[in-house]
Amino acid sequence: MKLIIGLGNPEKQYQLTRHNIGFLIVNQLAHEENANWQNQKSNQALISKININSNNILLAKPQTYMNLSGESVFNLQQYYQLNLKDILIIQDDLDLELGTFVFTDNHGHGGHNGIRSIFEKLNTHNINRLRIGIGRPFNTNFEIQKWVLSKFSPTELQEIQNIYPFLKKSIVEWCQTDIKSTMNNWNQYKKKSL
Repeated sequence: MKLIIGLGNPEKQYQLTRHNIGFLIVNQLAHEENANWQNQKSNQALISKININSNNILLAKPQTYMNLSGESVFNLQQYYQLNLKDILIIQDDLDLELGTFVFTDNHGHGGHNGIRSIFEKLNTHNINRLRIGIGRPFNTNFEIQKWVLSKFSPTELQEIQNIYPFLKKSIVEWCQTDIKSTMNNWNQYKKKSL
């Protein structure tokens, strides 16, 4: 079984914000498979089980708020007794342009507090991650915290929908192979080639 964890903030006010792109992607995966979400309070997460191309996948949305994501991720890893190589974290990334994504397996947190929390709780940086670009504000004086908590525009949401089929295909490939193979096959893709 593979565990795919989308990062985000749980309250309704944070829906469709840039920081919640992880929630957005796992929600879409669950929706396409007509899968329901169940609240696992002991693991501080909403859980959904899907099967894509004979791959059993557990989707999770931590309910701890972004800065404490590591608590839920640690609980889930322990509860399901999963090897870290079978866990994929989906996150937003300021340093990638909207409409791009990369896979990493041993990369710094880049100032992302959710990833920092995960590193601390799991006591390792060697975590499989799918980093999806949200870009930086055009106005360099715009506060980053306000930017990541601002909502996507309709045009930006369409951009995400445009890359979603590629995201899904790459996620399925990760499930069937491993992070190195997925990185080799997908990190060469840029916005123009999608």
